[in-house]
Amino acid sequence: MSSADVRKLASACANTRHWRPKRVKRSIAATKAVIAKITKPRNPNKPLVRAVKDLPGIEQIVARGDPLPPFDSHCPLLSLPYRLGSTLETLPSRPYLAAEPGRVAAWRRRLAPLPGRRVGLVWAGNPTMAADRRRSIALDRLGALLRVPGTTFVSLQKGPARRQIDQLPASLRVQDWSEELHDFADTAALIAALDLVISVDTGVVHLAGALGKPVWLLNRFDRCWRWMLDREDSPWYPSLRQFRQARPNDWDGAIAEICLALERLGDAGMAPAEADIAELFRAGMTAHKAGRRREAEAKYHAVLALDPEHADSLHLLGVAALQAGKHQLALGYLGEAITTAPENGTYHGNLVARFN
Repeated sequence: MSSADVRKLASACANTRHWRPKRVKRSIAATKAVIAKITKPRNPNKPLVRAVKDLPGIEQIVARGDPLPPFDSHCPLLSLPYRLGSTLETLPSRPYLAAEPGRVAAWRRRLAPLPGRRVGLVWAGNPTMAADRRRSIALDRLGALLRVPGTTFVSLQKGPARRQIDQLPASLRVQDWSEELHDFADTAALIAALDLVISVDTGVVHLAGALGKPVWLLNRFDRCWRWMLDREDSPWYPSLRQFRQARPNDWDGAIAEICLALERLGDAGMAPAEADIAELFRAGMTAHKAGRRREAEAKYHAVLALDPEHADSLHLLGVAALQAGKHQLALGYLGEAITTAPENGTYHGNLVARFN
């Protein structure tokens, strides 16, 4: 990366008052002169560096504490969607991280003898986080989940909460190789070899979602802003499904819901039961016809969390967006429905009729 390349990028975005999404995108695409600084304080192992070192479009990864190369402009990560003009309908819908193939193959060989579905599990976050007492769960409280038949649970838990495995009764078993997980690259390789990840709101959820692995989030009532409201899916990660507390501190309902969902998974790998999808879709249509649009949208999103290419749900989300006056969002959903099922004349007809 030459300093001239960096200056080309800086010419479009050095003065943040004059940033324009199209100019920034064009400059990044032309120069690929993007440096990502990984800031993970108080951790000498630099856990993110290996996991993100091959991100497309990134010229160099710099860990916190390492010397920075010359640069002309800085933008905080969470400001990038605004600076790039991103909207919910333009968020990337494909995985952007990949685990190291050799490590994934090694984990698959080790997991092969384990019976049933292999499900990664995280029940607690970093205890120093202010909201940790509301997001974390004691492992023994997940007893009903650990008893779901046809499932082997594999710990992805790090930190002091890992010791709770030793306190489980003999009838409950969690496979634990967490001492071999030294950074996010190690964890990514194990996740890639699993069938599903179930976790409270920790970095593992984001890692699994970035890998495109099916991930179920056990979420607290006062959820983080990233997970939005009235959604059971996530625009950030198409493979994610949320199971949220109905009331503050009420984990029992969310745990019962996730147990039922796990029991109803199809027998073939992680293919969801068709009856589960059909039931959610019917519930969405019923709510839609009754005028309960937001409830209907939540059901359609839940269907898409199980089957991201469910064209009828995409179509009806487009119709719901039109009813709410959100024409740009509607155009995105209707376009996705047509891309998924181009032979469906109804989708084409609605798109033409609504925008003429």
